[in-house]
Amino acid sequence: MVAADVIYYYQGSITVYTTTMPIQLKCGPNGNVPSYITTTVGNAPHGYYFTATIYITNSTYDYFYHFLTIKACKPVTYLLLTLVQLLEHILNVHG
Repeated sequence: MVAADVIYYYQGSITVYTTTMPIQLKCGPNGNVPSYITTTVGNAPHGYYFTATIYITNSTYDYFYHFLTIKACKPVTYLLLTLVQLLEHILNVHG
């Protein structure tokens, strides 16, 4: 009886093209209002990100509009939202 190992060898090539991101984020006209909201936009290695710090006042509601602009640079079939975070440890809520 003879035993043998079989080795498969594959060869190929991959062509990679760089492209621009399909969207562009910018701080909107109401993105930085002292004592109300601070918005920062960055460009992480895998896409744009933004952080908005909202200073909630002692009011019935807080309404923020035009704090972020999203520009479609080419047709976008979907947008993926990966992280929404509420930092509860900084909230001081009285009910």
